Formats: sequence, C-alpha cells, structure tokens
Amino acid sequence: MLGFLIWNETTLSGAIKNTDMDIDDMKKETRYWQRLLRFGGYYTGQIDGIRGKLQMAAEAQWDAEQKAVREKFGVLDDRSEGNLATILPKAQEALRGWLSRAIPQAREMGYTLKVICGTRSYDEQNELYAQGRTKPGSRVTNARGGYSNHNFGIAIDIGLFDAETGAYMTKDAAYDKLAELVPPPESVEWGGSWRSLHDAPHYQFRVLDGSTAALRNKFNA
Repeated sequence: MLGFLIWNETTLSGAIKNTDMDIDDMKKETRYWQRLLRFGGYYTGQIDGIRGKLQMAAEAQWDAEQKAVREKFGVLDDRSEGNLATILPKAQEALRGWLSRAIPQAREMGYTLKVICGTRSYDEQNELYAQGRTKPGSRVTNARGGYSNHNFGIAIDIGLFDAETGAYMTKDAAYDKLAELVPPPESVEWGGSWRSLHDAPHYQFRVLDGSTAALRNKFNA
C-alpha cells in the first residue's frame, strides 16, 4: 500500500468525494503552493510565503506546461478541469492520457466520468481529518495533512455517474470494470490494486518510490 486511507466510498458510508479545491484556493496558501511548485521542479526560492519573481516565473512555467497538456488531450467538463488544474503538469499528462481512453469507455458502459478530487493542501486535509473527530460529521479520512497522496499534486479520484439519471456510483464494481477494460499505463497507479486498501476511484502518478513517506519527506524538505 502506498499510504494511509485516503477516502473510500465503499467503506465510508458511500460519501461522495466532493472536496474540490481549485487552483486559486491553493495559491492562497502561499507556503503550501511554493512547496508544491518546488516539489514539481518549478521553484527554487525560499518557502517564505512571499510571491516574488522566482515564484511568478515558476507559475508561468506551470501554466504553460499545463496549457500544452490540455491542448494535447482536449478540454473536459468544468469540474474535471478545475480539479486537474491542481495537479502537477507532468502528472496531468499521464492522467489525462488515461482519461482520454477511459472517458469513452465509461460512456459505452452507460456512465459519465468526471474527476471529482485533485490536490488537497495540508490545511484542507487536516480539516477533513477533523470531521467526525473534533468537528461535527462522519469520519471521511484517516489521513492527516501530509499523509495522503492527494497532498502532493499527483493524485485524482474519479466519479462515475449514471448517464441517464446522474446518480453517483458508490459501489466498486463499475470502477473495477473500467480499470479492467482500460488499464492505466505503467506511469499511473490504480488504487484498486492496493492490497491493504481497495480504493477503486483513485489514480495517481508514480513518483519516487511510491511511498507516502518518501513523498512527504521531499515535499517538506
């Protein structure tokens, strides 16, 4: 298993993973955003919360690469694009490549596929972790900030929706079938392949040795 429990519909009361954090929200958490830019190889400045020239240049490079990837594979629905915009461009390329094959297959199966979760900052992850513990609501994750692969700009969750009714599919069967028909490339790992946790809607770009600890150590360095 690559990390701790992220958010699994089948084991957590069928909750929809509606945790969209758009790129503008992410940029407001300046130190986190700087770390993500640095993690992706775009930023070489200090993690100081000040948006200087190095950060602006890093953002411009991110935007240019993301635009090129989007043009290569085509624009998706607004929700999917909003979530994909929070993913590292290199990871986006691998994930969009898979999505370009998975979306038509899902349509043949009678579903509309959308990307319903992308990157979550440490603060947002901690807010989710507090739910059902120190805040009202049901528990939706066992991962604190820094212990979810969604915190590092490499992971997405997909949602399958009935094409006629719009109903959200909460059972693993449809997601498992999609992964069987459209297996991800070597550069993308499917959460349904994990032994300790079957997280069928989860896909992530392979980086470092795949462990959450290695990702966290590099991200926090």
